[in-house]
Amino acid sequence: MFISSIHTNKQILILNKCSSIPTFFTKKGYFVFLIVHPMIESTLHYLGNHKSLLMVLPKKILLVEDNMADVELAKLAFQSVSNDLEIEHLLDGEELMEFLGNEVPENIVLILLDLNMPRMGGIEVLKRLNKDGELKKLPIIVFTSSNHQADIKKCYDLGANAYVNKPIDFSELEKTVETIVHFWLNINVKPHFNKSR
Repeated sequence: MFISSIHTNKQILILNKCSSIPTFFTKKGYFVFLIVHPMIESTLHYLGNHKSLLMVLPKKILLVEDNMADVELAKLAFQSVSNDLEIEHLLDGEELMEFLGNEVPENIVLILLDLNMPRMGGIEVLKRLNKDGELKKLPIIVFTSSNHQADIKKCYDLGANAYVNKPIDFSELEKTVETIVHFWLNINVKPHFNKSR
């Protein structure tokens, strides 16, 4: 396997190659393209003429939550709104930081972050993300049952993009999730990330 990158007018990035099968991602649309071509020029030409071979990577939401009942309800709500989303559940802040590691997967569209969690809570997560030049670009919605003004102010001070109280009623949860999906996935434009930090 090798890592390399190129910059062209098609904005193609060669990420890796294994068993002579390269994988391509476009920076704008997160497409994956699998084809065997030894020359970049031939591959770009082939890519331009065989768009039917493109596959779209699923948009991913990171759900950082330690309450499994809330996790299941949130997943059900997202599934009722969109079938094109992948929900990645992480139990607490430590799992989130381990998941992000040294790379920022470009198909992550936002983080839903609970505040009160074991090991590493939401406030500490915000502090760490805010100190990282790349990770601070990730849209973060604090999704919590706390409505304390001190928590709200602290989260915004640390770079949270939104603060949402968890609805108790499932129908209200669906409406909230629908609003989140509509804005953050269909309207909001997020910046590109450097793959390694």
